[in-house]
Amino acid sequence: MQRKEISAKLDGIIDFAGVRDFIDVPVKRYSSGMVVRLGFSVAAHLDPDILLLDEVLAVGDAAFQKKCLDRVLELKRRSTVVFISHDLTAVQQLCDRVIVMNQGEIVYDGATAGAMTAYSALARFRSSPPPSSAAIAKTAEVVSLEFLDSKGRAGPHGKDGRRRAHPSGVYGSDSDTSGQFQCLLLRGRWHLALPICYSVYG
Repeated sequence: MQRKEISAKLDGIIDFAGVRDFIDVPVKRYSSGMVVRLGFSVAAHLDPDILLLDEVLAVGDAAFQKKCLDRVLELKRRSTVVFISHDLTAVQQLCDRVIVMNQGEIVYDGATAGAMTAYSALARFRSSPPPSSAAIAKTAEVVSLEFLDSKGRAGPHGKDGRRRAHPSGVYGSDSDTSGQFQCLLLRGRWHLALPICYSVYG
């Protein structure tokens, strides 16, 4: 902000943060909560294109948190707000799209309702006892796998009753005199110990 803009908004910033009685006290003597409240108040009086808010609602009493929520909703009408929080209630109130992350990896990206389910499942998993090596190996377990032709029929069987795969890895078509199918479809079932957003086959 320019000096003129700061002067015009100063009283609003001080009153929003609730530090009027301590405005002459050096900031270095403020509590951590007061510093965060003052910092949010400054940010709330900006007109940014993008506003990043990291756990700013974790301080202050209920009245201050309600004031912050109302201000963020107001800012959303004219700015992009990136809100970082573990407060599910605040996330539900403020966010239209939610990204859930675990150890730097995105595990969900989508609507708020789905994010609540993904976050809760992740929290339950992380609070459970450390898994054994055997349990880790079965985080995703293939239950069954079938090879089908283009019409959904199972591939040829050997004398042992097992389906045979062509050395090339694909079956031939019905018109192929070799008895192999040109198109290969896989039909599988698997058990997941954790919720996943997408899977990769290859």
